[in-house]
Formats: sequence, C-alpha cells, structure tokens
Amino acid sequence: MLTKICKDCFMLMDYYFSKEWFQLLLIGTASLILAWHSLPYFSWDVGFDENLKYILSTLPQTQGAIVGIVASISIVAIQMVSQQYSTRITHLLLNKTYWGLIIVYIISMSYEILLLGFMPTARIPVYIWGVEVPYYILIWILFFLIYFDFLILLPYTKNTINSLKPENVIENLIQSIKRDEINNYRSIDSENIDYRSARKIPKNTLRTVYYIIDRSLKANHYLTARNGLILLGSNYVPLSNNGKSKNKFFFENYIENIENLGISAYGAPFSISREAIISLEKIFKYELERNTDLSLRALLGIKKIGLLYAQEFELKIDNVDERKMLLTAFNRLQNILEYLLLRFKNCEKVSLEKLEAWIEIYFEILRINEQILFKLHSKRILNSKDAEILIMESLNSFSNPFVRFILVFNNDEVIKKMLLKTLETLKSYFKLVLELKNENIGDFSEYFLKLTAVYGKLLDEFYEKSNYSIIHIIISDMVEITENSNGYCTFNNLFENYKFKNESDVQKAEYFKELKKRYILNLSKNTE
Repeated sequence: MLTKICKDCFMLMDYYFSKEWFQLLLIGTASLILAWHSLPYFSWDVGFDENLKYILSTLPQTQGAIVGIVASISIVAIQMVSQQYSTRITHLLLNKTYWGLIIVYIISMSYEILLLGFMPTARIPVYIWGVEVPYYILIWILFFLIYFDFLILLPYTKNTINSLKPENVIENLIQSIKRDEINNYRSIDSENIDYRSARKIPKNTLRTVYYIIDRSLKANHYLTARNGLILLGSNYVPLSNNGKSKNKFFFENYIENIENLGISAYGAPFSISREAIISLEKIFKYELERNTDLSLRALLGIKKIGLLYAQEFELKIDNVDERKMLLTAFNRLQNILEYLLLRFKNCEKVSLEKLEAWIEIYFEILRINEQILFKLHSKRILNSKDAEILIMESLNSFSNPFVRFILVFNNDEVIKKMLLKTLETLKSYFKLVLELKNENIGDFSEYFLKLTAVYGKLLDEFYEKSNYSIIHIIISDMVEITENSNGYCTFNNLFENYKFKNESDVQKAEYFKELKKRYILNLSKNTE
C-alpha cells in the first residue's frame, strides 16, 4: 500500500515538474523567498551607495552576456536541428519560452538601469499612485529579479535539450498544428497561383513530420520511427477535435502518411509496421460513427500493409517478422470487426446511409482476409506449418465475432445480407484448403473439421433465433461445398458430433438429425 502511494506521488510530481507553468511557479516562489531572506544581509548604512552602485552597474553586463550566450547556443542548435531534420522546425526553438526568457532579462536589465539612475546618488523618493515606496521594497524587487533570472536558466536549458530529442521534435510538431492550418490545408497549386511570398505558400507541418519519420527509417533510427508512428496515432483524435469544420483532405493525408510509413518500414523491425496498423485501427474506431469514408480509408491502409507483407513473404529466409506481422493484421482486423459489430446494436438510431456503409465495411474486412490468404497461396507460402497458423487465425478473426453477433442482433434483414457474404467467404476458404490438399502439401483434414465447425455454430445460433429460412440457406451452401469437393468435404460428422452450448438440449439434437436428413436428401437430388 505504502509503495503504491509513493509511486503515485512520484508520478504526480513528475507530471507537474514537466509543465512549464509549474516550473515558473516554483522558481517564482523560490525567488520571492530568497529575495526576502537576503534583505537583512544587505548593508543599509555604511557603504550603501557604493554597494548598490556596484551591483547595479555589474548586473546588466552579466545578464547581457547571458542573453548573448543563450542566443548563440540557440542559433547553433537551430543549425544542427535543420541539418538533421528540416529547416521548417526552427519555430520549435524560437518559441514562446525563448522569447519569454529574453523579455524577462530585458525587464530585469531595464529595472536595474532605472535604479542606477536615481537610487545610489540622489536618493529620490519613489511615488506610485501618490504612495511613497520604501527603498527596501525596491531592493527586494531587485533581488527577486536577480534570483529569478538565474534560476530560470536551469529549466530552460533542460527543456531546450529535451526538445531536441527526435521524439519530442515530432510531438511538438504535431501539437503545433493549429485549427487554421487544419481548416485551410490544401495542396500547393503553383500552376494557377503565383506565390510571390514564402508566407503565402500553404504550411504543411504534417509533411514535415512524415519527412522526419521517413528519414529516421532510412537512417536506421528505428526507435524514433516507431515512436513517431505511436505519436501520430495518439494525436489524431485531439487534432480531429481541433476546429469547427473538419477538413477531410487533411485527415485523408494524415491517414495516408501513416499507411505509407507502415509500408516503407518493410525490412525494418516489424514493430514499426505493427504500430502503423495499431494507429490505423485507432483512427478506424474513432471515425466509424463520425466519418465512414475516413474509417474505410484507415481500414484500406491496414489492407495495403498486410498485402505487402504477404507479397514479400518469400523474399526472406527467416520470415518470422512477416508471419508476426500478418498475425498482427488478422488480430487487428478481428478487433475492428468486433468494434464494428458492437455498433450495430443501436442501428435503429443510425441513418440508413451509415448502416449501409457499415455493412460495406464488414464486406471489406472479409475481402481483406481473403485477399491476404490468396496472395500467400499465389506465392506458394502456405506450406503445412504456416497454413496451420495463418489460415486458422484469419478464419477466427471474422467467424467468431460474427457468430457472437448473431445471438444479440435482431434485424433479420441486415443479418441475412451479412450472412450471405460470410457464407461466400467461407466457401472461398474451403476452395483454398482443397487446392492445398490437391497439391499434396500436407494433411488438411483438421482444417476441414474447423471450417465445418463454423457452420455448426451458425446453425446452432439461428436455431436459437428460430430463423429457419436462413438455416435453409446454410444447408444449401453446405450441399454446394460437398458437391464442389467431389464428396471430400462432408458435413455428416458435424450433425452427429456437434457439441451444443447446452449438451442436454434433446430437442435441438433431434432438429440437427432432421437437418442431416435434409442435407443428405438435397445432396442426393442434386446428384440425380
């Protein structure tokens, strides 16, 4: 318990110490206290004028030298950063903090020169709004400014060094994208517009971020590239909420940049492409109920990355990364599908246009699974070892969520439309496994059992819903699969050995026996 409390306290302290406003508050408080305790040690009687004159004449010179050093270091840092990243990020160093530091020193030096003009010699009383201000207050303000000026250099130096780290450069660039830049984002049209001033050329901070991450990939700075993609995925929602009118063109480019970086990362550690897919998944989920076009665009990005790894699978002797990447793609597609199907629960509150778009997205997810597997098959990748993992992971990624969806969703029209496409996809999987069997790659009887088990789950769920018309469609598909496989793929064992959710359900067992008779009867009719 005590350890947890200490850990929470350290996390809270770390959070506040990272904020500039808290650093200023802390330094301001420390300067006030130090200035107040310094007053008694100042010589107020003997040598007051000489001491004060010496201090006031020396301080501006010292502070001017410090300002010169800070400016020189900033110029050197800008040159280094421009060479390493881009000339477009100079504004990250010449930011509000930098100019704030300069202004603080200017105020301090101005105050010291002002005091030097009347305090050590004339002892002229100072009146503010008709009230005389004691000299010790003026000296206290002087001490406060001295302490504040020197203490502020500590966090400024630390923050400047941290801001030069690649991840922080990327983070600051993304967070520097403001509402106006998003709403006015457009391509450069130099054919029709004369850009006679650099200020009139549209800003493209997003492109700078892409350039930095892409350059990190080419320089083998993989950690920077991975962290950059994580930041792109995490900052999409804040940027999307930034601005009253959403500029679709900006966010299409945002998604395209993540997709292109995920593709460019092929050959690098697979964790980089993995983060690209995770970022696209986050965008998909966020946009699903807001803008289905952008949601679909993110899904197609996952598709392109998955197909690339399927296409290039055979180019490496050690293809562990490719296998991991494809398994990640199937896993993320399953997460996306589960999230999508969950949205259908409130479909009565959704417009017909959006509902149709969601159904089309479901179809696209099925197509992506098919296309990745058939791409692998066309490259002769699905040997027995890889097929065991990849085919089953792909099958489970859509069949399990859909079976669970049937149980809780009550719109028969929507279910029927989605079921027909699901059955079509399942037939493609049967076709694929049959081709692998005919090529004598290995024993695929286990795969047929798992594929037929999906039909058992569908029959089980639709029997629960008493939807016999759909059950008839499923039986017809099973007959078609058996015929196309020349009797190799039979569903007799399914009807006899299928394990119901409620094993004591005698009525359902009897119904499955009737379904078996119907299946055999339809099969015999077609044979005749």
